[in-house]
Amino acid sequence: MSITLSRFPSRTLALLAVAASALWAQTTNSTLVGDIKDAQGGAIVGAKVTVTNTATGMSRDVITSEQGSYQVFPLNPGTYDVAVSAPGFKTKIQKGISVDLASIVKVDFPLDVGELSDRVEVSATAAVLQTQDATVGGTVSGTEIAPLPVNGRNYTRLIMLLPGTSDQGGSQSNGTFSGTQMVSVNGQRRQDNNFTIDGVDNNFMMMNSPGASPPMDSIQEFRVLNNTSAEFGRSAGSNVNIAIKSGSRDLHGSAYEYFRNDKLDANDFFANRNATGKVPFRQNQYGVAVGGPVVIPKIYHGRDKTFWFFNWEGYRRRRGTTAISNSPVQAERDGDFSVTGRNIYDPFTSVKNADGTLGRQQFPGNKIPQSRISPAIKVWLDDLMPLPNRPGLINNLVNTQSSSNDRDLWNVRADHTFGAKDSVMFRYSSQKVGFINPCAFSY
Repeated sequence: MSITLSRFPSRTLALLAVAASALWAQTTNSTLVGDIKDAQGGAIVGAKVTVTNTATGMSRDVITSEQGSYQVFPLNPGTYDVAVSAPGFKTKIQKGISVDLASIVKVDFPLDVGELSDRVEVSATAAVLQTQDATVGGTVSGTEIAPLPVNGRNYTRLIMLLPGTSDQGGSQSNGTFSGTQMVSVNGQRRQDNNFTIDGVDNNFMMMNSPGASPPMDSIQEFRVLNNTSAEFGRSAGSNVNIAIKSGSRDLHGSAYEYFRNDKLDANDFFANRNATGKVPFRQNQYGVAVGGPVVIPKIYHGRDKTFWFFNWEGYRRRRGTTAISNSPVQAERDGDFSVTGRNIYDPFTSVKNADGTLGRQQFPGNKIPQSRISPAIKVWLDDLMPLPNRPGLINNLVNTQSSSNDRDLWNVRADHTFGAKDSVMFRYSSQKVGFINPCAFSY
């Protein structure tokens, strides 16, 4: 018998359709804003601003307002090239603008007088500052995640790299079955954080902890935000927003396995001092991540508008444990308690004594008749309580069955752009987690 502490599925379905009047409440979408002015600081009205995603090649066009300002929303997090053109002015292009998850990035463009065909390209710029709201936080991108040696390959452990975080706290620490790290942000309790994936709620409500834990190879980036606006809400701590990768114009993929084994470990100090062997330990984590354009030869060519991404990861962990407890010997199972040295009384012989107390008769020989033993008890003893494997009546059962933690999670995502104003995204995630921690009677 084993005690299963947690075995729960976590499935998330996200379908997001966005248009020119997109919903501001989508917490993973980003915004690019700015002002277009001439050399004297005058606003340029009707300038065309083209924003192009460097990974997918998809572009969006907007026109500056009467104040010479522009706004492009919603945008997936990523790297963009922005081109600005207006009659009587040189076309200006700024490349490599990084747009973080759920951010508002302001990029202004001063245009020089000249021919529209003249082009001015800027490929190296100063860091873009977030000046449009009071949100405070940090972002970890997929390129930063990939090379980091993280035990268990779980993104929540990287939250500890950001300012104001701590893994210390006196509150409950349950909800870590999927490998998540419970983190206190800015002094709040460890379960006071809110987690979303692509703008969809991702909280394990029973323990108020992270729900599905996307593999690190499937994460475009994640951002930990504090002092946020009402669109996030829910929790007093931080808002952890995750964006799952989408496909790109080119096919990209990876296959991986990370493992740990006691054969590669040094012996524990105390075990080595007592001349005992190493604790058996096995941990394997493996998966595949691949994405690209939707291309069906001679039927459909979606290299510029339809993309897909798939990721699957499995995790298996086994670690040796030892538990010692008491288990009834065969004589006790048969109703013979003469070996215990304690008197066993027949409850059906209870009588009221003259002083008001109850008196009962002892079973003859301290043995319970077989007819008085419930068959259900016999089944319970035989199935759940194994016979002792050590001598004596106490501490006579030793169990060395290993603890186990199994996880399987996969994500599938599709993106399609209908035009400059309309796009749609679909994602389906499924996670199954099993955590077994044997007790003394777990056989």
